[in-house]
Amino acid sequence: MRMRNLLLTALLLLGCGVPEPDEPTCVPQVQPFGDSIDYGVGSSAQASWREPEYALAQAAGTPLYFIGFGSFAGDLNTFAVDPYNEGWPGIDALNLNNVLARMETFNPHIVIYAAGTNDLASNVGNQSPEVVAQRISDGLDIAWGYRINDDLEIVLCTVLKRLDDDDTKVVALNAMLAAKVASKSFAAHVTLIDMYKAVQRPVVGQGMFDKVHPNDEGYTDMANTMWIGGLKNVVHKVAFSPSCMN
Repeated sequence: MRMRNLLLTALLLLGCGVPEPDEPTCVPQVQPFGDSIDYGVGSSAQASWREPEYALAQAAGTPLYFIGFGSFAGDLNTFAVDPYNEGWPGIDALNLNNVLARMETFNPHIVIYAAGTNDLASNVGNQSPEVVAQRISDGLDIAWGYRINDDLEIVLCTVLKRLDDDDTKVVALNAMLAAKVASKSFAAHVTLIDMYKAVQRPVVGQGMFDKVHPNDEGYTDMANTMWIGGLKNVVHKVAFSPSCMN
């Protein structure tokens, strides 16, 4: 497989037309960066949206695997299929941008960036939507700067709906992100996914574990929204790229 990929890459460099392969050329490596939601607080196995996302990709015939330093995704001896991630409880976008340096270790094909709720929370960061939008914009620049080639794909998720007074700031922040993405020279490599209403029953005890974190039902909703909202196309693009290698 690796030799085939090298030959396809060589043809591309020579300017030869190479059609999309009829089968995946690699399994995309996805490095998800985020906070306690992406870590999985509130889910029974602390697998967050990642485990149902993994299943969706498998079912679609374009499997992926998650990578990252964090590997905890288990509770009561129940472990996620693919537990690796960069979800850090309590982290804000400012500090998550420093964690992006971990890309140098893993060289992902796809980076998922999901942060901002802790920056906005009155009892944590208490920052304005404008400040947080700039932090996220800086994060996109930093992630792109760590790419090993121009095939990197970045998935930016808007902030999930909160069930408290800080939700008004969430709405304001989310409204600013499309313009931030459009301003990038690499905007064609950034997919913005609207996750605000991802949880279909945003009530504690239904789709929510508490006012910030989903439960298993809500995390499954998140996985479906992310997949349909753009991750499916990104994974397909990477998996069928002639230059993609594992």
